[in-house]
Amino acid sequence: MALFTDIEKALLQDALSLYLQLTQQRFPKAEFEKQYRLVQSLVDKIESANEGGPTDGPAKPRGISDEWYENCCLHCPMLSPNGTCTDKITEKFPGKCDPIIKYERGKPTPLA
Repeated sequence: MALFTDIEKALLQDALSLYLQLTQQRFPKAEFEKQYRLVQSLVDKIESANEGGPTDGPAKPRGISDEWYENCCLHCPMLSPNGTCTDKITEKFPGKCDPIIKYERGKPTPLA
């Protein structure tokens, strides 16, 4: 599962870009080069965090609980082999797809 969403990743990259612009204006060239290399390594780490590390199998989609994954996603035709959901609604609003909503409605309600 990805550590950062696309929005978070874009925000981090924008912040790092602004940081580089400021350091380029205020630091000597040698110090800027050092900061540039540091920022580049951070960007590489962000990218590798999004790729995820080695896992035992496909990861569940972002924002999906283990219960939903086991009871809904594993049986859903919209789940891709790499563990991502191909349904655009679920991608944007995790847990708001028809199989999960039907599963939640079918659960017995606790007695008060």
